[in-house]
Amino acid sequence: MYLPGSGTFGSSPLYEGESGVLEVVDHIRELRDRYEIREVVYDPWRFGQAAQELKQQGVAVTEFPQTDARMIPASSRLHAAIVEEADRAPR
Repeated sequence: MYLPGSGTFGSSPLYEGESGVLEVVDHIRELRDRYEIREVVYDPWRFGQAAQELKQQGVAVTEFPQTDARMIPASSRLHAAIVEEADRAPR
């Protein structure tokens, strides 16, 4: 997940342990106060309870489990796009 303004994808302390989930929720609340959030899409594996709390606070949330059925096709399309771009790169 990319957090706008953080400049990072999942490699920050935001994602470490239970306190990391709380920091993500706080960040979403801060963003909600500054912007109109249309939807928060989440994997219920570690974020289910937090999503329920955000929903109770009026944030639109959508569950998106990272199952093999979803991730394999997405990863395949990403790989194909990378390879295709590499083939078009000047040498």
